[in-house]
Amino acid sequence: MSTPSPRSSRTSRTSSSRARRPAHGGPCTAARERPAPFPLGLSSAQQRKAIRHAHIRHRDQRPPGGSGDTERGTQTAVAAFLPRQKALLDSLRALDVPVIHLQLVVSDDDPRNATTPDELRYTRGSVGVRLLDETLAESDLVIEKPKDSGFFETTLDETLKKLGVDTVIISGMQAQICVQTTAADAHFRGYRVVIPTDCIVSSNPEDTQQALKWMSEYFATLLPSVEIEQLVRAGRDE
Repeated sequence: MSTPSPRSSRTSRTSSSRARRPAHGGPCTAARERPAPFPLGLSSAQQRKAIRHAHIRHRDQRPPGGSGDTERGTQTAVAAFLPRQKALLDSLRALDVPVIHLQLVVSDDDPRNATTPDELRYTRGSVGVRLLDETLAESDLVIEKPKDSGFFETTLDETLKKLGVDTVIISGMQAQICVQTTAADAHFRGYRVVIPTDCIVSSNPEDTQQALKWMSEYFATLLPSVEIEQLVRAGRDE
């Protein structure tokens, strides 16, 4: 898999955490309001909306080197994961399921930036913070977040409520950090949480498995992405 150039990736244009379109599009507009049924036995209601969270950045697909095995492991993991992520996103968009990307953006004085090269930073305008072009579509929304969880000091909960969402499908990386904290916070706020087991990833495969185990035992429904797509499609046909 080739590494995208900075010009092919997307970066933030606003300091707000309010939902917006990817930077290549026009002004942000709300996702379509038509219900996307998600009958997983999680509720007696048949008309449920699912939302898809993704957090993959340009820094996660940079060439290995300079940081040892961890960086090489990250690139290898993303290279295997990205086609599955893209396929599920494309399938859910085709079924009118809203897609929200959670983009970690920190302040310039964040201590994590002190000795970090530009391609690894999370600051606005840096190379590392950019979302990968192949994961984005014009209809998607982007919400900036200052911490790992997509719910911490963001408009995510407000956006989901406006969309009438009660079930969330969460994927991305790192499984044991951004995915797990966002999933837990979704659960604490009363959302039903579904995790596509083949669409979350970590630099260390053991971290992915531990995160899946914890979420499964605590609150989440775990399914392969193909089965999630089939269930959403079946619900739409009812």
